[in-house]
Amino acid sequence: MSRLSFLSILTLSLLAGCVTSTLPPLTANNPASGDAREAVSPPARSLLAIDQASKRTSQLITARAEQERQGQSQPQPEQNMQNMPGMKHD
Repeated sequence: MSRLSFLSILTLSLLAGCVTSTLPPLTANNPASGDAREAVSPPARSLLAIDQASKRTSQLITARAEQERQGQSQPQPEQNMQNMPGMKHD
């Protein structure tokens, strides 16, 4: 019972202390003030900007695709299965 009364007195005293305190006035330099100016910051750098690694990767992918296109456009020599050793069927 004494623990309950101690906790209730402690809680009431904390609440009373918060109610009686007055807030200090906020100046225009205080960031919490509504009159404070916004901070001037440089614009964010685009994360999608193309750097040297991206350019090189794009060049490699383009070159590889071009090689594959050239390889597909050239006709493959047909292999005669009958002339291959071990492939004769009786």
